[in-house]
Amino acid sequence: MTTFTWMHDRSPTGDVSFRFKETEFGDGYNQRSPDGINSVVDKWPLTFTGEAAFVNAIANFLDARAGVDPFNWTNPNGASGRYLASKYSRTNLGSGVGRVSVTFERDFTP
Repeated sequence: MTTFTWMHDRSPTGDVSFRFKETEFGDGYNQRSPDGINSVVDKWPLTFTGEAAFVNAIANFLDARAGVDPFNWTNPNGASGRYLASKYSRTNLGSGVGRVSVTFERDFTP
């Protein structure tokens, strides 16, 4: 598996969500339990700004995986894991400079 190594812009803010199952009982009682062993999912919205070669390399990396092949990445908190990018946007800023905006989402497929 390949590793994504390019440095993103600034300090991104990750979004952590919890997957759980909930059962409701009478009188307003409920019970929750984690949904599987990988119930904590993190997503990282990232931007990468730079010259055309830098932006092209990132876009080519993402295109090669087409949203289905995971890659290794170390998030800003220092935790390594498998991630997916299902889409990205690309902006031409002029003078040979561009930007890629993408969200990396934790992947738990075997």
